[in-house]
Amino acid sequence: MPPDSKDMARLWDMLDAARTVVAFTNSLRFEDFVNDRKTRNAVERNPEIIGEAARNVSDATREWLNVVPWRSIIGLRNVLAHEYGDIRQEIIWAVIQDKITPLIQQLESAGADAPPSAAHCQLTPIPASPLSTSRAATVSPCTARAATLWTKTPTN
Repeated sequence: MPPDSKDMARLWDMLDAARTVVAFTNSLRFEDFVNDRKTRNAVERNPEIIGEAARNVSDATREWLNVVPWRSIIGLRNVLAHEYGDIRQEIIWAVIQDKITPLIQQLESAGADAPPSAAHCQLTPIPASPLSTSRAATVSPCTARAATLWTKTPTN
């Protein structure tokens, strides 16, 4: 059974982040990558996004799209997020070179090559932080997901 709209949005997030990795590293050699801290940090963030989206994909969609190495993707995300001091750039580079393009192809073949619909990206009110003097904001979870880090907005 094809994924529901929430899973399709997560697959899109994975695809978009994977494409970003390719765009950021397309013309780089390993030495360039290692020596450019800004690019390394930007590139490392995207597998975290891929892994976080993968972690939230339903079991039904994981079974439907069983060619995707779900556990490995989520495992890499966990290393990047929690064991950042132990990141070996050679491993990140190998993932970029050997795993990202096949993932892009798998996600595109699953139909995840279009951004989520406007219906999925409904505006969600985010209350102001008690530590902030700013007012509550209205954000789209498709463009401002980081805002939920500071609030306890339920996710489905």
